[in-house]
Amino acid sequence: MRPVAGLSARGWDIPCIRIIASRSVVALPVVRVLSLRRSVPLLAAVALIVALTLTSTGGDNVVEVTELDDIVDALRRSEKPLSLYSLLEGGANILLFFPFGAALGLRGFSIGKTALYGFVLSAAVEGTQLLFISGRTTSVDDVLLNSLGAVLGQVLLSRFMPARVLAREDPTP
Repeated sequence: MRPVAGLSARGWDIPCIRIIASRSVVALPVVRVLSLRRSVPLLAAVALIVALTLTSTGGDNVVEVTELDDIVDALRRSEKPLSLYSLLEGGANILLFFPFGAALGLRGFSIGKTALYGFVLSAAVEGTQLLFISGRTTSVDDVLLNSLGAVLGQVLLSRFMPARVLAREDPTP
């Protein structure tokens, strides 16, 4: 097999491999394998999220549907100060999705798509925890903070990573 000129479809050049089989030549499109440099961090980030969030802690599930209630109260300077536990939990939710956002940034995704994918992955995790994993807390706060973490991960990556390293094309058509 040797590479031949690509096929052109909608202005995209698709690399092909020519296969000679019983006097006929067939050009098969080559499915581009994701760049290893850009796909391994994304897979590792998702694996980390799954490992840390989809394990049972035993006991009953808890559902919290008040959006950022503790944080909003603390910002309003109410009598109820923000507990250290709430700060650590919120920070952990943000930090957990940092690598995911950074990996999407390496893949060339826009901030908007990173926020969307962070939201979707976080909502999927929270739904899975609610339905299938015992002893976990399902919270709207987690979804919002995880999405923020994905966006911050990409923003920090783009701020400190040289532009030549980052992909500038969104890989999804």
